[in-house]
Amino acid sequence: MKKFFGVVSTLIVTLSVLINIAASPVLALSSCYMTASGVNVSKFSGATKAADLSSTCLNSSPNTRYGVASVSKMITSLTVLSLVDEGKISLDSPFIGQLAAGTMKKPSDTRWNKITVRQLLNHTSGIQVSKNWYFSQTTAAKYNYDWRNIAKNATSISLQSTPGRAYQYSNTNYTILGLLIDQKAEKPYLQAASEKVFQPLGLGSAEYMLNSEQALTTQDFKYYGYAAWKNKALGPAGAWFLTPHAASILPIAFKKLLSPTLSSQAMKGSTANSAYGLGLMKMPGGWGHTGTITGVRAAVAYNISSGKSGAVLYNGASFSSGSDLKYAAYKLTTKY
Repeated sequence: MKKFFGVVSTLIVTLSVLINIAASPVLALSSCYMTASGVNVSKFSGATKAADLSSTCLNSSPNTRYGVASVSKMITSLTVLSLVDEGKISLDSPFIGQLAAGTMKKPSDTRWNKITVRQLLNHTSGIQVSKNWYFSQTTAAKYNYDWRNIAKNATSISLQSTPGRAYQYSNTNYTILGLLIDQKAEKPYLQAASEKVFQPLGLGSAEYMLNSEQALTTQDFKYYGYAAWKNKALGPAGAWFLTPHAASILPIAFKKLLSPTLSSQAMKGSTANSAYGLGLMKMPGGWGHTGTITGVRAAVAYNISSGKSGAVLYNGASFSSGSDLKYAAYKLTTKY
């Protein structure tokens, strides 16, 4: 079987369920396994050799919140789709027409006016990657490291492709969706996500934190390479911190919280990319999402056949590959 994790002195790994990988030590600090009913059937357990635990793992507990990077997009998608179910957002209408007049800078590329909410969710909007907005401190500073300012000014650049034609993963799609949530929920993004996603799932406020709006506390793991300004710029696209329990239940939320029609659509790719749905990416055996930023590798997975979900949260100075994390999350959903 595949070897997932090497031993690194500053590594913290959180697995939602313990898995045994050949003879190599597997770090399983927070054991939290969800069924389709949303019942937590396993409690915290330390499951590694004492020597490995002392040399590789620091201050982990089931109450620790970890940065999850782009796993955050699942939360934003769930909030948007909840508002679609309520009739407050139209999935297949241009997003600009659903925002208050003057919210966005007037685009010089008129194709912006045709981008739908669905295309933002599945990254077929044609919006450029524009990594500098989120990962160059000099560039982000021009927008006061504020995801809302970045989103409002995104229309100042030309599209990379005609909406609906091509897949291009871009954080900007999700910061724009944050603006839409602000307005259509008639409350700030953080409050809307709390009320539409976390509270209906029975998650308390101690299980999640949005680092673009809230400062880290002693409950949060300050991962290797952590930079608060990056999270302020990413906001709805990548700034959430979650406990293992909160992360592991997210994929199932697409089944629990949404209408059957929207849930089915969320787990269906586009003609431009069959492997990315509405805030969900294809995983072995099902759907989920990964997250990557300096110091973070995260993966959550929902296994369609077993009806289970699992999460792997990996915050440290050295990482396994993204494909390994996807596979590890999948194995959690098949072995337990």
